[in-house]
Amino acid sequence: LIIIGFFILLESNSHIGSIDLLFELVSAFSNTGVGTFDINLLNKFGKAVLILYMYIGRLGPITLFTLFSFNHKKSNEITYVNADLML
Repeated sequence: LIIIGFFILLESNSHIGSIDLLFELVSAFSNTGVGTFDINLLNKFGKAVLILYMYIGRLGPITLFTLFSFNHKKSNEITYVNADLML
């Protein structure tokens, strides 16, 4: 995911250094808020990519993979767990 976003940012904002773009993307994905340059140097598409990666990082990759998996079992029955408790 990071590599794809990095190449998108690198292609759309070639006037900024590649290390700075990678650092900014990883910072957005991990929600740390640290940056090495002024974000206003990015074009609108670059800003949108960073916003998208901030949301993906906020939700978490495992949550997104679970959300989009197609093996959901839908059941209308309520089932309770049977367990023996020692008191």
